[in-house]
Amino acid sequence: YDSDNEVFEEMREIFASDIRDLDALREVEKQIAQTDEHTNEYRALAARYETLNKRIAARDSYHFEVRIRTVLNGMGFEKNYAQPVCTMSGGEKTRLKLCRLLLEEPDLLILDDLGAEFVNQFTVACLYNIFNTRRNRGLSTIVSTNLSAEELSERYDDRIYSRIVGSDYTVLFFGGDDYRLF
Repeated sequence: YDSDNEVFEEMREIFASDIRDLDALREVEKQIAQTDEHTNEYRALAARYETLNKRIAARDSYHFEVRIRTVLNGMGFEKNYAQPVCTMSGGEKTRLKLCRLLLEEPDLLILDDLGAEFVNQFTVACLYNIFNTRRNRGLSTIVSTNLSAEELSERYDDRIYSRIVGSDYTVLFFGGDDYRLF
């Protein structure tokens, strides 16, 4: 993950289509203000305005910067908005990748082998937030691990353990000691 962008700008890129729609809406508003309302041009602009407005409302585009701040702050970047991504440590870049995934809201999120770096109190709270938010929205999350249920319960607190090995999980067994929790 090597980018010369600053952290906030990197996250803004996720919302490029939202930004284009908001800019287009402002432009259409200006054109409407300068057009006679009894013309076909005005009706076409009004239809374009309505289409853009519906798309913006459906995607909650007006609040994309709030969403960025919420996710960045939740992952510990509240003081790093202006930091270039290329100057970050490997752990910071990993957390920033998680921010990107959360903002992109994929239908399916696959987390492979939650290692020891996900055990501190901060990242455990972030993981719980990720799991809980996705679960409440009906979005699927796959956690791949080679830890047994007992090892997971020792490594993570009850909140995370209940989301990984909760009431609605499926265990798929593969060869040897390798298995996957869903």
